[in-house]
Amino acid sequence: MASATALGVTLPVPFGGVLERRLALGLSVLSPRKLVTRAKLWFPERPQFPLLTSQAESLGLATGLGVELHPRLRVGAAVRWLANLAGTVVVTGSEDETSTVVNDELLASRSAVVGFATQPIDGLHFGLVWRQAQVSELDVVIRVSELGALTVPEMHLAGIAQYDPEQVDAELSLGDGAWQLALGTRYRRWSAFPGFLERTVRCPADEPRCGSAPPPDPNFSDTWAPRAALAYGFDITASATAEVRLGVGYEPSPIPEQTGTSNLWDNSRFVGTLGYGLAFELGSVPLSLDLALARHWFRPRTHEKNASAAALQPKLARVTTGGSIQLVALALGVTF
Repeated sequence: MASATALGVTLPVPFGGVLERRLALGLSVLSPRKLVTRAKLWFPERPQFPLLTSQAESLGLATGLGVELHPRLRVGAAVRWLANLAGTVVVTGSEDETSTVVNDELLASRSAVVGFATQPIDGLHFGLVWRQAQVSELDVVIRVSELGALTVPEMHLAGIAQYDPEQVDAELSLGDGAWQLALGTRYRRWSAFPGFLERTVRCPADEPRCGSAPPPDPNFSDTWAPRAALAYGFDITASATAEVRLGVGYEPSPIPEQTGTSNLWDNSRFVGTLGYGLAFELGSVPLSLDLALARHWFRPRTHEKNASAAALQPKLARVTTGGSIQLVALALGVTF
């Protein structure tokens, strides 16, 4: 299991006059421990749960700016960077010895985030956020030469280490007192996902069929994930407040039934969450403490292979997947 350290900070820009308390800068960093980026490029024939087990294992950075254009309208934009790896492995030799030179280069891919939040009337809030697809790729070229009569084509160890699809989040919240109700949905453009693997040998334009079979099309589909949440806030003391939260949601699976040789398994799931938030002061420092519990129930799903795939993989001719996942999260915040 991968582990990572995450840091997020939002700071108001200390301008005066017309810009006072209207600008805020945000910064977040996700740093996997003991590595910068790592890819697990498994063949699709291997049984796997790619969306559940492919955790973020690439160094990520995001910076953003928020602006209050009006007391009832705020807009913001951000740029996200994700580590990519490219390089070459050059193998040369003679009758007596073989040498290998490895050259790796760390690159960065960029993606944009844009959103706004508005309060058209008291007690009614609406927010919309668009996130561009974010990809961390691996592309290492292997070149072999001077090995006598042996001819080896240029090969690529290439694929996707991390993929976050293009998505849009919309949320409507009601309430301006102790009770708050939020309704939202998330659209994910999974149909643009090209697959984890790329061609090992890339054919030239004048010879499109040079013997390198393309990886199978994952054929993912777009998803809409609805959710709802209810929160109740109350005072504990004159300087401490608390909030109890409840949430439910549904996350459909973008992965189709695995009727061919691929074994990319996934399930649609129902999600239930419970949360408790506490805001208080320690001396003169405002602090917050939040605890969240979540459980994911996977809808049972049966994958039946077609005749040719079942003949190649008789033990996987019919597979049923299901189960549940439990999550616990704890966060401590400081207000500046």
